[in-house]
Amino acid sequence: MVFRLVYFMKIIQLSSGIGKSAYGVGAVVLGLSRALINRGADVECWSLDSSQEIANAAQLHDIAEHALRGFNILGPARIGYSFAMERWACDHPPDVIHQHMLWMAQSRVANQIRKTHTDLISVIAAHGALDIWALKQSSIKKAFASKFYESENLRRADCFHATSDIEVQDYMRLGLKTPIALIENGISDSSLEVSADPNEFRQRYSLPESDRLMVYISRITPKKN
Repeated sequence: MVFRLVYFMKIIQLSSGIGKSAYGVGAVVLGLSRALINRGADVECWSLDSSQEIANAAQLHDIAEHALRGFNILGPARIGYSFAMERWACDHPPDVIHQHMLWMAQSRVANQIRKTHTDLISVIAAHGALDIWALKQSSIKKAFASKFYESENLRRADCFHATSDIEVQDYMRLGLKTPIALIENGISDSSLEVSADPNEFRQRYSLPESDRLMVYISRITPKKN
């Protein structure tokens, strides 16, 4: 019964970015949204991406462009404050906000809606943003964000979405009694159906078969050691 009710709700996937600059998080947001839409849910992705980035993301991830909504940034891009997004959210309040990532001013959106729509359901997926290493990066910016909007957002969330056991511990360190749902990132059916010739890569870059190759599937960053 609970799952049936979800499809009568307006669900917003909220992320600062969904294009290439958002790296893996963007792919997760779009993949999750596409899966929900394909099952009949009313879903939109809100981000701070440009219209061109949104068009590219829609094409790359095979998702209808009308389900992706971009908003202009007011002020420094590192803060990610969008008055237009906050105004739109308050005038067109969703039933559920599933927020991806933290420390950007997008977190103010849920705070603003809660002031007039107390029945909002908010879910936060930190995607590693509460990791001890991550908290030490740009610490001044995060202290500012925590004081003015992030602490309230975390405190008033209805559920934390963890994608790993490690992330469960990240949430628990907050000391809040907020329920934590451990749901790992999924893999689309279409990606499992892809087949390729393993020699194609060698031929494209003129690599002899005797050469050993190392494949690294991640971004290059100290966080990944």
